[in-house]
Amino acid sequence: VSQSRYKLKVLNRLAELNWTQKRLAEEMEVSPQQISKIVSGKENLTIETQVKLQEILSIPILASYYESK
Repeated sequence: VSQSRYKLKVLNRLAELNWTQKRLAEEMEVSPQQISKIVSGKENLTIETQVKLQEILSIPILASYYESK
């Protein structure tokens, strides 16, 4: 999955929900620093993390891979 593509999806969805990165961290039960790494593209997402993001934000993170094909 292109890091910039999921980063944009996450940031756009946070804006739509009017959530902060801190709120997302709380929902995902991870540190705010972890979310910062995700949205800055400095974190390679595990499948588990991608699925968790999809479920919490209701956005298709994994589909991004297929969209780029």
